[in-house]
Order: sequence, then C-alpha cells, then structure tokens
Amino acid sequence: MRRSQTAAVLLLGSSLVAAGAGADEGMWLFSHPPLERLERDHAAALGAGRITPEWLGHLQQASVRFNSGGSGSFVSADGLVLTNHHVGADALQKLGTSDRNLYRDGFYAATRAEELRCLDLELNVLVSIDDVTARVQQAVTPEMDAPAAFAARRRVMAEIEQESLAATGLRSDVAFRSPLAGLVSLVPNVFPLAVIAALVVGSGRALDPATVIVFNVCLGLAVDDTVHVLSAVSRHRRDGVPIAGAIRRAIAETGNPIVLGGLVLAVSFAAVMVSSVPSLAGFGRLACAALAAATLAELVLLPALLVVTDTFVRRYQAAWRDGIFGLPVNGCY
Repeated sequence: MRRSQTAAVLLLGSSLVAAGAGADEGMWLFSHPPLERLERDHAAALGAGRITPEWLGHLQQASVRFNSGGSGSFVSADGLVLTNHHVGADALQKLGTSDRNLYRDGFYAATRAEELRCLDLELNVLVSIDDVTARVQQAVTPEMDAPAAFAARRRVMAEIEQESLAATGLRSDVAFRSPLAGLVSLVPNVFPLAVIAALVVGSGRALDPATVIVFNVCLGLAVDDTVHVLSAVSRHRRDGVPIAGAIRRAIAETGNPIVLGGLVLAVSFAAVMVSSVPSLAGFGRLACAALAAATLAELVLLPALLVVTDTFVRRYQAAWRDGIFGLPVNGCY
C-alpha cells in the first residue's frame, strides 16, 4: 500500500455568536510567516523595527473567520468587526424586510440598543496552532487498506480534538493541507485571466495601465471567491458529506455573495462603457467581461473540477486522498 504523506495541524479556536472571509504574496500560517522576506519587503514601513512574535500573536487574535465563509478583523475592543460587503451579504439579506433593504441601503447603529442580532452567524477566533502530523500519520500502518487507513485517521483526529476540548474548553479542528486542492483552484483563477488576455489580443488593445488594473482586480476577485468556496466545501467534507452534496451546500452558502459582489463591480465598470473616450469605454467592456468570466469560473468550472478530481482520486489515485478528495461515501470508497 502506498501511504499518502498528509500534513495536519490542530487549530484551536473560540467561537463568538454575533450579536444584535489579503495575504502578502501568498497565504501563510501565523505560526510560520516568511519573516525574513516580509521584513525585507517592508523595511521602509518598519523602520528600525522588527516583526515580533508578540505582534503576530496580536494579529492572529484580531482576525476572525465567519462560519458562513469569509474573514474579517476586530477593529475595537468591544468586538466591532470589519469585513467585505459580500461576506456580510448573507446576514444583511436575512435581516432585511420588504420595506427595508439592508443589502442595498446599508445599516448604521448609533447605539448598542439599535444593533441587530444576526440570526445564525458565528465568528471564530484562532487561539493556537499545533502540528499533529506525526500523530495522525502514525495511526496508519503499511498493512492497512484505504478504508481502514481513513478510519484510523478519523479516529485519531477525533481523539486529538476531544483531548484539546477537555484541556482548553475551546473547539478544536484538525485541518489538512490539500496541495491537490491548490492545484485545482489554479484553473478557475487563471481562466478569467486567459479570457482577458484573449480579448486584449483579439481587439489589438495595448497592455496599458488600465488593462493591468483589470488583471489585478479580476485575479483578486477570483482568488477571494475560490477561498470561500473551497473553505465551505472542506467544512462539509469533514462532516462526511459526499463531494456533490458538499459542493451544493457550499454554493448555496457562497453563491449569492459571489454573484452579487460581481454584479456590483460590473455595474460600476459598466458606467465607464458609455464614456466618449475610446480607451475608457474599452476598459469598461474588458472589466465587465473579466468579472463575468470570474463568476462563471467559480460557480461552474470549479465545482465541475472538484467532482472530476474527487472521482479520479477515489478510482485511480488512493495515495492522493486528503481532507477534500477521495473520502469515502457512506463508508465505502
């Protein structure tokens, strides 16, 4: 039997029920930041200072994860959280009424008494990270077949989470890194960029600063949407939901914010299309096409790739099984 080398970390967090989801050149754990490169690239801002463990701990404690998919950060000692509009879209829609469109018009509470309680929103704060890879891998022996290996991993993961809960009183999750998911996510992120490049070449447009801006906006939106979708899929997969069901639930949770966020940006860029300046009008058309391609990639291309990849891993590449792909369906592979 070929054993897959899976890395796992224990994420210890606390949950806050709501009253009333960018990295520097990549994504990294608070416990393993690229300190040397960060200090070199931001030397001017840091001056004679250094990025200290205390500062990183403060940054970690100030960051929150929305259970609906998305991230944010505390901006006050009383728990005020700042996040993107599309992350809060789900709560805004649930709190809105027929005569009060909070998603469209916004909402401002002048006092604590005027704050609205979100119906089912939970914010998670990461307290600590521990590497438990060795313990999870040791649970699998060479003679185990795939179902037995999966059961052994799940058993030791449950033990680790229960031990942490008993010791800290906080919810803990064993999370797997999925290099395969990273590779799959490249496709929907590159797709809208390829569409932009094709339109630029086809129209004979020069690679000017406006075109570069479109590339950057499109890439940022695609990556952000991909993170939300994959995070939701991974969460449901950990609960034992089959890949198709996990994708349906993830799209149900994140689809509206993705579409509405894309529409808001598209409407903004569409206003430029009526400009009498040809270069600005072309910029507006290019931006709208890029946003449409990014939305299509996240809601159609990414789900299809996830299903195909999961089927391939389960049938032909058992060694590639991780926290998303190749998990058993109803106890069977």
